[in-house]
Amino acid sequence: NSHQKTNSSKLTDNFDPLTHDYVLMDSLLSNKYTSYYNTNAVGLGYGYFDKLVRMHLNVDAQYARLEGDRILPVGTAIDRTFKNILPRGMIRFNISKNENLGLFYRSSTSAPSISQLQDVIDNTNPLQLSSGNPNLDQSYTHNLFSRYSLTSPKQNSTFFAMIRGSVTQDYVGNNTIIANDDTTIRPGVVLAKGGQYISQTNLDGYYSLNGFTTYGRPIGFLKSNINLNLSAGITRIPGLING
Repeated sequence: NSHQKTNSSKLTDNFDPLTHDYVLMDSLLSNKYTSYYNTNAVGLGYGYFDKLVRMHLNVDAQYARLEGDRILPVGTAIDRTFKNILPRGMIRFNISKNENLGLFYRSSTSAPSISQLQDVIDNTNPLQLSSGNPNLDQSYTHNLFSRYSLTSPKQNSTFFAMIRGSVTQDYVGNNTIIANDDTTIRPGVVLAKGGQYISQTNLDGYYSLNGFTTYGRPIGFLKSNINLNLSAGITRIPGLING
């Protein structure tokens, strides 16, 4: 099990003509927030080992609870629970003494950060307002990793290849509104025409894929080693613009 507690305060003061100082709290632009994320899990595992194959499989049942307490400007609270099945596993093939292949899979969940939950307006740039979203859910990620290696003692060469991929459900992405006209975002907060308001929302469609390979061997007449590397990757990050 795990327990995470995070606090954040964003306070904005307005000018007080009586004291000639910035001491009047702006309730529209101030916020105090505390978030709690607790997880508990129980699981079963199975392992198998011999000279050629090494394998381990595990399945966890996870119960998670996300709580949030907003003190300013108005006291509110969120309390949501999540139930997930989290499998993970690995299998490694010892093809020979100098050659092996490994496959690894892991699933995981993560809670939104406190800055993503905190719904105070940030107007540092009046043409690009931003805030969090207290209604965000946790995200669920699948990770897959494969690795292959081959060494040749006769040639003193090595070859290595790796592929890593991930897919995330309920990814926390940006929800951007570009105002065609002066638009009231909240009572007392107006987004000027052409300005942007950025908040967060849960979206499906995030994925990432990366590959890497390298080959190395000595070059006798140079008395050196040469290594050839090749890598490539692609990442898709979902977001919304005016819906």
